[in-house]
Amino acid sequence: MYGVDHCFSRMQVEVMATVRPQTAVPNLYLTGQDVLLGGFVGATYSALLCASAVLHRNVYIDLIQLHRRIKANNFKKKN
Repeated sequence: MYGVDHCFSRMQVEVMATVRPQTAVPNLYLTGQDVLLGGFVGATYSALLCASAVLHRNVYIDLIQLHRRIKANNFKKKN
């Protein structure tokens, strides 16, 4: 497996604060498990962070709102 070692020292606040999707290279963004946490869930949340950086908006909030709308529509259809 390639990538950053996901040990306890990697989870310190200082390290987590410096690893971001944005880079010093214009229009180059990082995503994947090395940006946040290891594994599938870490890579998925990293994709949300990267999309938020690219779009200059909080994509996570957008997904929460979409989930609520879908839930409300499904409730209306059942009743």
